[in-house]
Amino acid sequence: MKILKYSGLVCALGMLAGCSGGEPSKEEVKDYIIQQGLSQAFLFQHPSVEQRAKAVEQLNKAVDLQSYECKAVEGFKKVWDCKLNYMVNNQPQTNTVRFNRDDSGKIHGQE
Repeated sequence: MKILKYSGLVCALGMLAGCSGGEPSKEEVKDYIIQQGLSQAFLFQHPSVEQRAKAVEQLNKAVDLQSYECKAVEGFKKVWDCKLNYMVNNQPQTNTVRFNRDDSGKIHGQE
C-alpha cells in the first residue's frame, strides 16, 4: 500500500514538473503556429467570434507539426531556440522561433 501511495506521489510530481516551466510542448508549439496563422489571416480585420472559431478549426486541421527541436539559450532559465518543421495544407514549412515562458507559465514566441 505504501508503494502505491509513493508511486502516485512520484507520478503527480512528475506531471507537475512537466507543466511548470519546461521547454514548449508539442501542443504549445502547434497553438503558436495557429495563432500566427490567425494573425496573418485577420491582419486588418476584426473577426467575429464565429469567424475566429471557424478559422481556428480550419487551421487546426491544416497544420501538421511534423517535428520540432528546442535548445535552451545559454544564460537564460526559460528561453529556447526551436526549429519547427510542419506542413500547412500539404506545403512544407520550416521556422526558427525563440520561445520564452513567463512567470505564469505561458509560452510566448518570437521569430
